[in-house]
Amino acid sequence: MVVLDLYMGATDPVENLQRIRELQPDSAVMIFSAETSDFWVNKMFKAGVNAYVSKGTKNELFISTIHKISDGSVRD
Repeated sequence: MVVLDLYMGATDPVENLQRIRELQPDSAVMIFSAETSDFWVNKMFKAGVNAYVSKGTKNELFISTIHKISDGSVRD
């Protein structure tokens, strides 16, 4: 599983996800970001992330999402 911040320097978030998918095609990917706009959430799900969690989310939800991804039962 990969936990990925949406913005990493000057790189494109979708390209970052594509690179991860090329290197680790079976890895689940969760975006963990302060960016909560519908535009980016929808764009990243269309690009293939398994979950998108806001950095403002309570720790319990963050941990719960990690467990769900590990079980293969989430694509929120």
